[in-house]
Amino acid sequence: MDNLSKGVPLGTVEIDQYLFTDSSTQGWGAHCRKLQASGLWDPNLANLHINVLELHAVWLGLKAFSSTLIGTNVAIMSDNMSTVAYLKNQGGTRSKQMCDLAVQVCLWAEKEGIVMIPRHIPGYLNVKADSLSRGDQILKTEWSLSQVVANKLFRHWGRPHVDLFALNVNSKLTVFMAPIPEPEA
Repeated sequence: MDNLSKGVPLGTVEIDQYLFTDSSTQGWGAHCRKLQASGLWDPNLANLHINVLELHAVWLGLKAFSSTLIGTNVAIMSDNMSTVAYLKNQGGTRSKQMCDLAVQVCLWAEKEGIVMIPRHIPGYLNVKADSLSRGDQILKTEWSLSQVVANKLFRHWGRPHVDLFALNVNSKLTVFMAPIPEPEA
């Protein structure tokens, strides 16, 4: 009887939060609004397939920010298509490890009142989570001038009103536009 009142919404669901996650062979990273979390893989997990590690990153991100996410609709932003598919389908048939973990994550989220809306984000836009998963490694996809150099350019040519190509981690102005959902943008 309980299952008769549940289901998948036919319309669009309003998103309350965005959780960005990423994994590397070294560790995992996640961020939600101004909160961020990361860590290195336990040696027992480090040898798992990267798809399993990506799903683990979602699981760890959800748990890290659970007090903020409880009772909300959360867009799970992952650059791993398998992770997105396993969460959307609440399991799968290709990988028993992925299926078991996806079911565990989905059951936990349901218990906490978290509606997950898995979404794919291209890897080159998942900059902050990617950098959190890799420690101090500089990413090829994201770079910026030092603030000192930017200030010298502003003095010479004038201060712009808007930084059009930024994330909150590398913006040079207080007003900026981002290619991904950023609360500060």
